[in-house]
Amino acid sequence: MRNRHGVRAVLAAGLALAASLAPNPAAAAAHGCQGWMMYMVNSDFEASADGSAVPAWCTGEGPDAKGVDRGVGWSYAGANNAYIEATTTSRWNALTQHIVVPRDDTIELAAYVRTSSSVTAGYFGVRHKATGAVHREVRFGPLNVGYQRLSVRFPSEAGNDYTAFVGYWSPGGFSWLVVDEVTTRLVR
Repeated sequence: MRNRHGVRAVLAAGLALAASLAPNPAAAAAHGCQGWMMYMVNSDFEASADGSAVPAWCTGEGPDAKGVDRGVGWSYAGANNAYIEATTTSRWNALTQHIVVPRDDTIELAAYVRTSSSVTAGYFGVRHKATGAVHREVRFGPLNVGYQRLSVRFPSEAGNDYTAFVGYWSPGGFSWLVVDEVTTRLVR
């Protein structure tokens, strides 16, 4: 079982780093971090200096712990992975990143995800950044046999700003999700 100490300090440090990485720190504080490019920034979670922050990823959706496991052997590839860990809440928790994709193309968003057996309502996909409406998503859970590759393909539209997300509705007891190698690619 995983044990996290100093959850508030970890979350505060992550939000502070996200705000410092954003083009507009005031907007970042209100809406999470901003990562503006076709390809996912820090998609393998190797850029975390101390594990207490998730550089280029927004951690503000949900009240529970989010961070990076550094060198503990739980990653799909490389040394690190990101995690969400809930203890008692029954709330939505997610890691997100804003992306801008080429217009009038088909994009594939993919990631490797693993969860505790208690996660039954996980979601992975993209939302329209302006409205928050889900554009494409896949439901999953539990994924407790090992990492599973999840992917969604979506057509980009005139408003080509999206928010990629991976998260779950906490079941009210101890639960966790780990994610690694989040990628986007053009599908021709």
